[in-house]
Amino acid sequence: MNKIKGLLWVLMLISCAAENQNLTTTFEFDHPFKIKIEETRINEGSELSISFDQVLEDSRCPANVRCIWAGNAKVKLWFNNGTKEIPFNLNTHRGEGFRQDTIIDNIYIKLLGLSPYPGTPEYEMEAFQAELLVERD
Repeated sequence: MNKIKGLLWVLMLISCAAENQNLTTTFEFDHPFKIKIEETRINEGSELSISFDQVLEDSRCPANVRCIWAGNAKVKLWFNNGTKEIPFNLNTHRGEGFRQDTIIDNIYIKLLGLSPYPGTPEYEMEAFQAELLVERD
């Protein structure tokens, strides 16, 4: 009986540790994909990974509201090519002074969108997903 209790205790610890680790999934070049906040996506054919760290600001006009300006959301991402890790920010707004895309080590990265939108029931920090496009330059 004590062996079973011990085994259950070990399984519970492993389960708790796994819950606290960042999620890691894959992505393909030239195909848009969604990445959740605190998630890392890896390209299996290379050592490249992209991580969605946080939403730095979100001034987008709330859903079902008419605004003079659409607003902007800025996200912080991390680029890792196996030898270096580089933080960078991208924006949802397409105006001057708002960078939606970047090139790092000949890899083109573009923010296509961010969900959920302000004013929706799903709008919580844990629910954020960025839609990205990653291409080899």
